[in-house]
Amino acid sequence: MIETAKPADFSPWRRYLARMLDYAIYNVLWTAFLFSMMGMDVFRRSKIGDLVDIAVVMAMMLFIEPLLLKRFGTTIGKRILGLRLTYEDGERLSYEDGLARTFQVIGRGIGYSIPIYNLVCLWKSYKRSREGIRQPWDAPYAYEWAHSAWYQSVIYIGTVACMVLMIAGLTLWARIPPNRGDLTVAEFVQNFNHYADYYGIDFGNDYLDESGTWKKESINDDLYSVFTYVEKPVFYFTSENGAIREISFEIEREGSDRPVYSYDAYLVLSALAFAGAQEEATLFSGWEESLAAQIEDGTFQSFDFELNGIAFSCQVTSEGYMDRMTYNNSGLATVLLPEENPDTLYFQVIFTMRK
Repeated sequence: MIETAKPADFSPWRRYLARMLDYAIYNVLWTAFLFSMMGMDVFRRSKIGDLVDIAVVMAMMLFIEPLLLKRFGTTIGKRILGLRLTYEDGERLSYEDGLARTFQVIGRGIGYSIPIYNLVCLWKSYKRSREGIRQPWDAPYAYEWAHSAWYQSVIYIGTVACMVLMIAGLTLWARIPPNRGDLTVAEFVQNFNHYADYYGIDFGNDYLDESGTWKKESINDDLYSVFTYVEKPVFYFTSENGAIREISFEIEREGSDRPVYSYDAYLVLSALAFAGAQEEATLFSGWEESLAAQIEDGTFQSFDFELNGIAFSCQVTSEGYMDRMTYNNSGLATVLLPEENPDTLYFQVIFTMRK
């Protein structure tokens, strides 16, 4: 059954849920675009990136919603909840009127998504609706709606679930490295940097270039050298017909009384970059967790294991150091401190991955 009524007669919650579903759909579309077309890490956006995202999503709403209202008299959210917006005579809105209305909704209805201000705007809209007062942007228009039916809730919940699954899928897909199969050195480096970005690992002013060599940026060089003093591993590559067959690196310190911090980040990222390119590395095989656990459970210890057709070997030699637990940004971590008056101070890690 279809009925016509003034906008103020509607349940404010039905209108709010329709609006939020539309907003969520635009947000998911924008997120998918950033990930698939721009290759951006959509799950670790900066504050500025978050502001840009909000602005773009509202711009999408501003220009797409009037098109939907002109063509169909409704939007996806409104349609699912049985709402249709027209002029008082039943004709669909023109694009210009729909644009003006949506602009008012964004400004006076959701407060441009500005924190706190948007809550104030939503509360005022809710009060107007409950008190039988038309929203300012609805004065020349009328709504049609169907009585609530059980399937509306099912469709609404199903749509939300599909969007959640899409975001979850993007999260999983982001874990796949850009290069698969046989790797060149440059492709290995791309994979390494991909995982570093994905897991938010910052190497300060240092970066791994396409030849697999660590280079240093010039900005704040002294600052980073003081607070993030860790020797970078020197990579060695063995290739056959341009495809890498073995990757190794060595870290060696002798006579240094500086603490030795964990090199697990380099071990894990290198292993992910190489093993993630293999055909055995599937989304749901759990290989990443298994790999990281085998490396991180043996911090400052030698290990050997195989995964995804890759043989991993790490040989650790330490003299004159003792284990201590400390806290860093990631939580509890192991660090090696010099013993009191040691005869020898020596530390070495030799890590090898062989296909």
